[in-house]
Amino acid sequence: MFPFHTWLPDAHTDAPTAGSVILAAVLLKMGTYGFIRFSLPILPEATVASVWWVVGLSLIGIVYGALVAMARRTGNGWSPTRA
Repeated sequence: MFPFHTWLPDAHTDAPTAGSVILAAVLLKMGTYGFIRFSLPILPEATVASVWWVVGLSLIGIVYGALVAMARRTGNGWSPTRA
């Protein structure tokens, strides 16, 4: 969703390997699953009406996350300034 998770790259780089694996494999997917699992049965009309807002904000979040990752100059990952 929209870029409210700017803490996530820092959490992955600062966490030990096992913590990063659990964060990526379990916790991130559980949030999405829980959101969909509980919003559809409780408010089906509102869920259908807000699908395009969710899709739009998700696309903005994907692009923003990619730009933040490319602009980041520290860490162990790839950097566009590295030769």
